[in-house]
Amino acid sequence: MTNQPISRHELGTQLEELKDVLPGKLDPQWSQLFDELLRAHEFGLALHVLCDYRLEPTTPPAAPAVVKLVEKLHASMQIVDNCVTDLHAERRHEP
Repeated sequence: MTNQPISRHELGTQLEELKDVLPGKLDPQWSQLFDELLRAHEFGLALHVLCDYRLEPTTPPAAPAVVKLVEKLHASMQIVDNCVTDLHAERRHEP
């Protein structure tokens, strides 16, 4: 995946889109934290709030398109961690 430069506005928009397409509704505390981080332009932390929420055992599995968007955002922000790998593993273990 190539790392294309992305504007702060576009990054914020894509994070909002990701929040909107997550399975289930974000708990108010998760949502408030995400919104605060987004306003502070802490995009990497905001992404990880969504990833952590997504990986909670009580959250329904994410659609492949959601995993792809998470992967794209990680690449755009040059974040290297286990989030994308964990999301792919979760999809493989789906009943």
